[in-house]
Amino acid sequence: MKDIFILPADRRSPSGGNLYNRSLLQALKSRGFTFSISTVEALLDSAPGAPAAPARYWIDSLHLEHADGLFAKLPPPNQRFFLLHYFPSLQPAEKNARKRAWRRIEDKTFASMDGFVVTSEFSRLELFRRGFKAMPVLVLPPAPTFKARRKIRKDSAMFRGLMVCNLIPGKGVLDFLKHFEEYTSGKTGFSLEIVGRLDLDKPFADACLALVAANPNLKHSVKFLGPLGLSELKNVYARNDFFISASRMETFGMALQEARLSGLHLLILRGGNAENHIGKVEDGVCFSTMKQLALHTARLVHDKQWREIISAPKIIARPEIPSWTEAARIFHRFVQQA
Repeated sequence: MKDIFILPADRRSPSGGNLYNRSLLQALKSRGFTFSISTVEALLDSAPGAPAAPARYWIDSLHLEHADGLFAKLPPPNQRFFLLHYFPSLQPAEKNARKRAWRRIEDKTFASMDGFVVTSEFSRLELFRRGFKAMPVLVLPPAPTFKARRKIRKDSAMFRGLMVCNLIPGKGVLDFLKHFEEYTSGKTGFSLEIVGRLDLDKPFADACLALVAANPNLKHSVKFLGPLGLSELKNVYARNDFFISASRMETFGMALQEARLSGLHLLILRGGNAENHIGKVEDGVCFSTMKQLALHTARLVHDKQWREIISAPKIIARPEIPSWTEAARIFHRFVQQA
């Protein structure tokens, strides 16, 4: 049976889902696994013709809203598997009515699938909680995107913090900065770098930029770096000591994994799989509210002695999936058993 991946048309934008798909497919290709790639637009626009040989379709979860149309094009005996990168109904930025609508779409779609590939145990448990216990589910976390570089500590007297996320409401950057500004009022001589796209929700990104520009203690210390390539990103991880995640929901949290493997101390807002990146006390701290996260971060800005103790070198646990080569091997075995 042929394997066909139905992926977003824009597969080069720097999103976690795109990076995951691209890395896995490159590893599968190197392994000799044969597949083709299509888009939901190509499938839905295709003219009716003679029935093709049945195929196994791997559908990116970004296509949830097109599920009915896809299923009409891909009836049994075609097999339909979901690459489940996120649950729209669990995104805190959505309004409640929209969450309920997404939940109906999700449950209807999931019930019509033959199986799932999910990136975390959190996602597997969410499927089980909804009653999808009989379907095959492969938990396949992303492998590290790069080999972490040895940390660079140019000035241990300065707080050096990092956030890696696109500037969209669900990532919580604006709320964090509002509280952080309050708790660091009058304090200078620290660094907070924010890596991520500014064009996905321009009004929201503009609000983040305006808040920083209007506050004297932030405008010289908070830098928006935009999206970065892997080589630049390695350097950014290496020169920082603390990683801040204000996201209210992480299905996996690729940036959290990269930060932990780079030796950064994690300061995390609880949500989804985020807290599972903290395996031991030395890895970081998880908070229940944005105020707690901002206050703790501000205390680290103010307290050099506490900062140096927390950011001291530590033993770093290996990732669950050490390489994309290993991820491809596990995926291939799952396909053979499906």
